[in-house]
Amino acid sequence: MLLTPGQPTVMELADVAGLPAMARFLKSGFNINALRTNTLLMKDDWTMLDTWVVEVSSTILNGVMDLQAAGLSFGNGGLGTMISQYHQRSAMRTATVTMDPRVDAERDRINYPLISVPVPIIMSPFEINIRELSAARQHGHALDRDHVDDATRAVSEGIESLLFLGSTLVVQATSIYGYTTHPQRNTGNGSSWATSTNIYPNVLTMLSGLKGDGYTGPYRLYLHPTQYQQALALNANTSTTIMNTIMSIPGFGPGSVKEVGTLTAGQAVMVNLSRNCVDLSVGQETIPVEWQEKGGLVSEFVVLACLVPRVKSTADGKSGIFHMSNLT
Repeated sequence: MLLTPGQPTVMELADVAGLPAMARFLKSGFNINALRTNTLLMKDDWTMLDTWVVEVSSTILNGVMDLQAAGLSFGNGGLGTMISQYHQRSAMRTATVTMDPRVDAERDRINYPLISVPVPIIMSPFEINIRELSAARQHGHALDRDHVDDATRAVSEGIESLLFLGSTLVVQATSIYGYTTHPQRNTGNGSSWATSTNIYPNVLTMLSGLKGDGYTGPYRLYLHPTQYQQALALNANTSTTIMNTIMSIPGFGPGSVKEVGTLTAGQAVMVNLSRNCVDLSVGQETIPVEWQEKGGLVSEFVVLACLVPRVKSTADGKSGIFHMSNLT
């Protein structure tokens, strides 16, 4: 795993390798890789764990991976960043149309209220005792991946939950809002998708809401598994699914309708994938780390991430999110 600019060099990490795990971590300037040096695991073991973490995360992080793929993820400085801040935009006046550039146009500036969001650590621990590790090496077995798979799954589900549901965590009077909890999101009640002819009109209602707030795409539509399955029904008297019809709408595209188990049954969320709607502030992407207990007889592990989705609205209450309920 590569060190990012501003983190300690390999030589600097080597200088603290003999210290206890927490001391290495502190002296390294809170570089998480300091908890992956001078451990019972070898380089190939860490590579294997990292690979497993990526494999499991990629099957769960639908919404978060969309943000990363759209370039809406950025580093916030590391584990020491406890609050992430951004400026909430307000609308500017319309442009002046003139044939003469010497005409004085009415001057305006965007007002930028400062919004703060806490950056939590999402973590799940497990342990491997020295006998398990020794047996794996003596007999040429790979490490048992059940522990790291379960821990990674728990962390990934926690991250996805932050994006869609937000959190009850409050730090310095600041909160984490998700797609279905942001107070300025567009909301509406739909009709039962068990009747397939209700699906497309409900989607158009969500789309109209976003366009009315000035959000023109690209879009993602996230559905509970039940509604995702219902959207696979065929349009009347055709061989085309309703889902394919949705993805043919301008602003959508292949893969723009996704199944998300985090949503409650009967809910759908349409999101405008743009920085003025949502982004991801990352102190540390999902990673396993280790320290030793009981004189080195037990290795304690934790899979952790330090990040927060920042779901936004404009100062005048416009939002690139439409949350529709009552689709059962």
